[in-house]
Amino acid sequence: MNSADNMPIGAMVAQGISLLLMSWFGGVTPNSNALLTVILATLAFVVLQFSGNAFSGKSGYACIVDAGYWIGCLVIIILSQGADPRNVI
Repeated sequence: MNSADNMPIGAMVAQGISLLLMSWFGGVTPNSNALLTVILATLAFVVLQFSGNAFSGKSGYACIVDAGYWIGCLVIIILSQGADPRNVI
């Protein structure tokens, strides 16, 4: 990836769509007092992605960065929804 012409457009679009879907899911669950559902679903996805990255030969650092990205997104989504932490279950 030496120039903007070589950027992985498909991967970038998929990343944007996945963030949209995650934020949609994160926005719906607090209204149903099911915040734990979005947390568990995101953690399951993070573990699955971590294992996929490890199987594909990415370094441990790259696996942790990818996992941290999604956990950071989850925290931002929850905070931006103004979810009440007392309604976790």
